[in-house]
Amino acid sequence: MCDNWYSDPQWWAIIVALLVSVMGSLTAIFLDQLKGYFYRPLFEITISTEDPFLVIAYFAKNFEVDRVIHHYLRLKLANSGKDSMLDVAATIMEVQKLKGNRFEKVQAFLPTNIEISGMPGQFYYSRIHPQLYCFFDIGNFQQIYENNKVHTIFSLSLAFKPNIGYHILQAGEYKIIIAFSANNCEVIKKAFLLKFEDNWDDDFLKMKEFISIKEAN
Repeated sequence: MCDNWYSDPQWWAIIVALLVSVMGSLTAIFLDQLKGYFYRPLFEITISTEDPFLVIAYFAKNFEVDRVIHHYLRLKLANSGKDSMLDVAATIMEVQKLKGNRFEKVQAFLPTNIEISGMPGQFYYSRIHPQLYCFFDIGNFQQIYENNKVHTIFSLSLAFKPNIGYHILQAGEYKIIIAFSANNCEVIKKAFLLKFEDNWDDDFLKMKEFISIKEAN
């Protein structure tokens, strides 16, 4: 009887049922992966020296600007996908300074998260829905006094400010490498070229003439 199993309708019914079950499982897995591909969240990063990427922080007097203390430089992280991003963060991975005709890594720099704009001490955004966005502060331009002279520096908005001061950048040209992450996204890295002069102006429109930033090729 076993030798003629192929002529037994019950065996064929079992085989067909198994094939249908396997094909159903494979189809479900394929459709789930396909759905995950088309309905996943996507990073879209924008940076500029225009408003609202370069903004001022100031002291007010009689409801008017009395004295500008910082010019903040921000980047925009948008979700251009079809699903929400979860626990979103931006991390400066590396800083390089242009010396001569090549960039050299700033020694001892440790990868550190940067702050969410307008939320001091916050470095993770819990959820970004599709077609929405948030801003992260890369850092701020400020004035310091040294040897009776005023200088413009750029202070990175790091979660932890190191005692050795590698988060403070003097005028020059830099390559800043930033990683963008979320619990349900692959990490992406982008490099930005920042260049600024040792000049200062409270006026946003004049200040941006001393600054340039763009994504590196």
